[in-house]
Amino acid sequence: MAASVIKSIQRDVGTYNNCLILVLPYPVADYESYEKYYNEVLIPHELNNVHFKAAIEKRNEWIIDNSDLLIMHVVREEGNSAKCKRRAEKMGRKIINLTDAGERREMF
Repeated sequence: MAASVIKSIQRDVGTYNNCLILVLPYPVADYESYEKYYNEVLIPHELNNVHFKAAIEKRNEWIIDNSDLLIMHVVREEGNSAKCKRRAEKMGRKIINLTDAGERREMF
């Protein structure tokens, strides 16, 4: 959902000062299809030796550590997305939760 909002904004304002990056927790079979949709696809080298069951949580931590703004879709107060949101809030990151937005395009 967040990616489609960003793509819509990019159609209106271009990509001069923004980029849609997909951060994967581990290699996937259909990597090339992602490269067609996102401006960049990456797997952080810090995740190379992480067990695949822990990789998504570690990837989320990496994203928060390396972002100033997070556009999220968090519906429930439990689970990995909610945990990610709480960590981002604790670190003082700016968060746009698409679940809370009435008219999403007005945020940008």
